[in-house]
Amino acid sequence: MYAYGYTNLLFPISGKAVHFNSLADVHHHPTIENLYLPMLRRAAGTIVKNNWVQVLLIVLLSAVVVWRRVPLAAIRERLHVLMPALLFVAFLTAAYV
Repeated sequence: MYAYGYTNLLFPISGKAVHFNSLADVHHHPTIENLYLPMLRRAAGTIVKNNWVQVLLIVLLSAVVVWRRVPLAAIRERLHVLMPALLFVAFLTAAYV
């Protein structure tokens, strides 16, 4: 909704040349397997590489939650307020990848 509101596009494109070059690698026939999943894998690798401390903290906190056997209902209740922001981050990351 953010990108559509400001650009009138569901998926923002930084430039026609960049778009053309990325599609040229797959002979202008992108599929999930040959273009989108590899891009998402590279993006995830970049996120982990550049934000390894935050990723480590998330993993450690998740381990503590599992180890202490915190009920999922309690976690969901606390994250309920943050869900719109988390979804925005996830969709924005996927759109820009």
